[in-house]
Amino acid sequence: MVNGGYMFKKIIFAMFLLLMPAIIFSQEINQIEWLSQLDSKAIATFGDGKKLFYMTFPEFSEKHKASPMDELNKYSDNSPLTRGMIAAIIARELNLKGSFLYILTGWERYACRACIAEGIMNSDSSENDPISGPELLDIMIQAKNAKGRN
Repeated sequence: MVNGGYMFKKIIFAMFLLLMPAIIFSQEINQIEWLSQLDSKAIATFGDGKKLFYMTFPEFSEKHKASPMDELNKYSDNSPLTRGMIAAIIARELNLKGSFLYILTGWERYACRACIAEGIMNSDSSENDPISGPELLDIMIQAKNAKGRN
């Protein structure tokens, strides 16, 4: 009977090892599918911005489970995403110093300017302009590059 319990544990462990890649693969497929949908959106939502930020910077996801930041609680997930919204999150989390007025105020307007100074965003529009899915993807790529430089 004792050997039967041991054998049962081995079988369960072997099944776990066999099924684990399928579970991980299905999660990656869901992320790829979501990114494909985001890439075709005319206007991204605040929820899209949060999700992509956490996918790009998973270390911040764990940090904010304990203490959520103000920028993530200010808007509903269905709100249309603007450059200022995502700039405020990026500037705060990456501790950007590109705008003295952002350091003083923390306003989205100056967060956007800090992101422009770091090369994360283009200077061709304002903080109130909505962001499309492809633009959001590009901004996150540039934010990841900027974090690597700092």
